[in-house]
Amino acid sequence: MPNYEFSIEAVWRDWNWTERFPGQEELCRYFEHAVDTLDLRHHIRLNTQVTAARFDEERCRWVVETTAGQIARAVLRAVHRLRVQAVHP
Repeated sequence: MPNYEFSIEAVWRDWNWTERFPGQEELCRYFEHAVDTLDLRHHIRLNTQVTAARFDEERCRWVVETTAGQIARAVLRAVHRLRVQAVHP
Protein backbone atom coordinates (compact mmCIF):
# COMPACT_ATOMS: atom_id res chain seq x y z
CA MET A 1 0.00 0.00 0.00
CA PRO A 2 1.45 3.39 -0.98
CA ASN A 3 2.12 5.88 1.80
CA TYR A 4 -0.24 8.46 0.29
CA GLU A 5 -3.35 6.36 0.76
CA PHE A 6 -6.11 8.09 2.72
CA SER A 7 -6.69 6.68 6.19
CA ILE A 8 -10.47 6.98 5.81
CA GLU A 9 -11.86 3.45 5.71
CA ALA A 10 -14.64 4.31 3.27
CA VAL A 11 -11.95 5.18 0.71
CA TRP A 12 -9.40 2.38 1.18
CA ARG A 13 -11.90 -0.42 1.89
CA ASP A 14 -12.97 -0.63 -1.77
CA TRP A 15 -9.62 0.10 -3.38
CA ASN A 16 -6.88 -2.33 -4.36
CA TRP A 17 -3.51 -1.02 -5.53
CA THR A 18 -1.93 -2.89 -8.41
CA GLU A 19 1.61 -1.99 -7.35
CA ARG A 20 3.48 -0.46 -4.42
CA PHE A 21 4.56 2.63 -6.37
CA PRO A 22 1.65 3.29 -8.74
CA GLY A 23 1.99 5.47 -11.79
CA GLN A 24 0.12 8.60 -12.76
CA GLU A 25 -2.92 6.83 -14.23
CA GLU A 26 -3.56 4.70 -11.16
CA LEU A 27 -3.04 7.66 -8.82
CA CYS A 28 -5.56 9.70 -10.81
CA ARG A 29 -8.08 6.83 -10.65
CA TYR A 30 -7.53 6.61 -6.89
CA PHE A 31 -8.09 10.33 -6.37
CA GLU A 32 -11.27 10.16 -8.49
CA HIS A 33 -12.40 7.20 -6.38
CA ALA A 34 -11.74 9.16 -3.16
CA VAL A 35 -13.58 12.24 -4.45
CA ASP A 36 -16.61 10.15 -5.44
CA THR A 37 -16.59 8.03 -2.27
CA LEU A 38 -16.47 11.10 -0.03
CA ASP A 39 -18.91 13.06 -2.25
CA LEU A 40 -16.48 15.95 -2.61
CA ARG A 41 -16.96 16.81 -6.28
CA HIS A 42 -19.37 19.70 -5.61
CA HIS A 43 -16.74 21.28 -3.31
CA ILE A 44 -13.90 21.19 -5.84
CA ARG A 45 -13.07 24.08 -8.18
CA LEU A 46 -10.40 23.22 -10.71
CA ASN A 47 -8.49 25.74 -12.82
CA THR A 48 -9.17 28.42 -10.23
CA GLN A 49 -6.75 31.15 -9.32
CA VAL A 50 -6.46 32.39 -5.73
CA THR A 51 -6.49 36.20 -5.56
CA ALA A 52 -6.34 36.67 -1.79
CA ALA A 53 -6.02 34.68 1.41
CA ARG A 54 -6.31 35.91 4.96
CA PHE A 55 -6.64 34.27 8.33
CA ASP A 56 -9.85 35.10 10.21
CA GLU A 57 -8.73 35.28 13.85
CA GLU A 58 -12.29 35.18 15.24
CA ARG A 59 -13.28 32.04 13.35
CA CYS A 60 -9.79 30.50 13.42
CA ARG A 61 -9.81 29.66 9.72
CA TRP A 62 -8.51 30.84 6.39
CA VAL A 63 -10.72 32.83 4.02
CA VAL A 64 -9.60 32.42 0.42
CA GLU A 65 -10.92 34.46 -2.52
CA THR A 66 -10.68 33.40 -6.17
CA THR A 67 -10.82 35.02 -9.59
CA ALA A 68 -14.37 33.68 -9.93
CA GLY A 69 -15.40 35.66 -6.86
CA GLN A 70 -15.80 32.53 -4.78
CA ILE A 71 -14.81 32.31 -1.16
CA ALA A 72 -13.31 29.04 0.03
CA ARG A 73 -12.74 27.58 3.47
CA ALA A 74 -9.91 25.32 2.34
CA VAL A 75 -7.32 25.13 -0.40
CA LEU A 76 -5.50 22.11 -1.74
CA ARG A 77 -2.49 23.24 -3.67
CA ALA A 78 -2.00 20.94 -6.61
CA VAL A 79 -0.02 22.53 -9.39
CA HIS A 80 0.72 20.11 -12.23
CA ARG A 81 1.91 17.40 -9.86
CA LEU A 82 0.20 14.62 -11.79
CA ARG A 83 0.35 16.05 -15.29
CA VAL A 84 4.02 15.45 -15.91
CA GLN A 85 5.91 12.34 -14.94
CA ALA A 86 8.77 13.06 -12.56
CA VAL A 87 11.82 10.86 -12.95
CA HIS A 88 14.50 11.29 -10.32
CA PRO A 89 18.08 10.11 -10.93
